[in-house]
Amino acid sequence: MFTVPNLITLLNLVCGVFGIALMIQERTVEASMLIVLAGVMDVLDGWVARKLGQTSSIGKDLDSLADLVSFGVLPGLLLMNYIQEILLAKLYNEATVSFSRAEALQDPLMLWKYVGLLLPIAAALRLAKFNNDPRQGKHFYGVPTPMAALFVAGIASMIFVFSVDPNDEKNLKQVSSIETLKKNDRIFMSVGKTETSTDLFWKAEIKELADSGILLVQGPKKYRLPVVEMNQKISGGEVYVKATGFFNGYFFTLTGLILSALLISILMLAEVSILAVKQLPERIWKISFFAGWGIVLFGGAFLHWSMVPSFSHPEGTGWLIRLSLNTPITALLSALPFALVFHLLFSLIYFSLKPQQHEI
Repeated sequence: MFTVPNLITLLNLVCGVFGIALMIQERTVEASMLIVLAGVMDVLDGWVARKLGQTSSIGKDLDSLADLVSFGVLPGLLLMNYIQEILLAKLYNEATVSFSRAEALQDPLMLWKYVGLLLPIAAALRLAKFNNDPRQGKHFYGVPTPMAALFVAGIASMIFVFSVDPNDEKNLKQVSSIETLKKNDRIFMSVGKTETSTDLFWKAEIKELADSGILLVQGPKKYRLPVVEMNQKISGGEVYVKATGFFNGYFFTLTGLILSALLISILMLAEVSILAVKQLPERIWKISFFAGWGIVLFGGAFLHWSMVPSFSHPEGTGWLIRLSLNTPITALLSALPFALVFHLLFSLIYFSLKPQQHEI
């Protein structure tokens, strides 16, 4: 029972349990890092078991139990947190009076967050099916649970990359006219300088933009500014929009996350042969696959690197948060969803052109 591969599998489980503990504290970026670490352990335990000749039915079952926690329950909690934060922002922005977070969490709209439970349910069904389906010994049918979990983990980093830190200027660009405001849902206004001469910004949504005035909403607060006053702020260089506006909210929308949860759950259970690294039958396909996957991942990471906000770690910050918000790591994680989508599309195209099955 206590073989080297099984001990590595237990490390996978520890990552999942630790990630769940972090999710209780709503530390999503760190929890997403632990999904990646669990993925490394999941690959390593199988490789070590084959090298040492220590494969067993106990190891197989233990691997499935660890995967359910790390790649089912933990990503499900992450998705629930994403949806909850969107719903809280929606409730605060639409509020006419101030109310507490506890009151907001009791709103019936919050029931949508439980769509995230689809992930652990689909993961449990897939893992049970995987252990009892003899075809899975030669091919992967449906998206493997680690791949689905990595996609969800990547969203956490994308949210970080494509959001604006209060002290960050890199992701902002100045508004040149009122016309520019009409093309943006969110604006950022400079409110002063800190001791380090960095602009501070407050974020607002434009609820109404008329010829006479502009209605801005910041949480439960609403401000109405005359057009003349806004023009003065624009000419004074105090009004900004997100430079990465195309990506703003691309994944982080209620509809997008609900559809993602449904699609991931369906693909985990689908009777579709998905291309995995060890399924590639020919050297040429291996080269093309790794080259394509590498270009998407590292090319995307390089692009995102320039977008990651600059930040400093306060005294006493834990090592995991320092590692999680390290610029290169965050950039790589934020590129993962694009690379995994490429992986899936490549698989579907490949098997549609070569429908015959290949042995591992």
